[in-house]
Amino acid sequence: LARAEGRAYAVTVVHDRVRDERTLLTDAFRATATGPDYAYMRALGHLPALLHPAPRRAAVLAFGTGTTAGSLASHPEVESIDVLELSAEVLEQADHFASVNGDVLQDPRVRVTVGDGRRSLATRPDAFDLITMEPLLPDAPGAVHLYTRGFYELAREALAQGGLLCQWVPPHALPPETARAVVDAFAASF
Repeated sequence: LARAEGRAYAVTVVHDRVRDERTLLTDAFRATATGPDYAYMRALGHLPALLHPAPRRAAVLAFGTGTTAGSLASHPEVESIDVLELSAEVLEQADHFASVNGDVLQDPRVRVTVGDGRRSLATRPDAFDLITMEPLLPDAPGAVHLYTRGFYELAREALAQGGLLCQWVPPHALPPETARAVVDAFAASF
């Protein structure tokens, strides 16, 4: 359906006729899709918004199909959503996933920053009630930095008092020692 070459990686959108779903590929890696295996992305938007008593300011790190950002935007108490995405080419594909993201990039509450999400968070201390994210797996180029103690400490600083960070960590897709290292880094930082 679409293909774009970017600084970070090549981005491709295909319609997977076997699974009957739209799929976003980054450098030929199946990053995300619209099928039932990806329903947890809605939870990444809804869960922190439901758990926080006053979720006014939110950040979504790693846009993908936009499912998480779209779910977060369905909560009217959320006044602002900062989308932090490394690849402009990923964002350019959002229209292909409107069925799961609800055209969230057109929402006036959404502000998009293209670049390294770590740098974006570092410039915004106490800025967010919620940070939710599902970056590529730690072994993907550049993604390992989003699973380190240094990153989690930086994210903690970007949270307002009582803020929540929600991240999907797929233990089934990681070697046990990697999964333990990620959980240890998170626990040590929070």
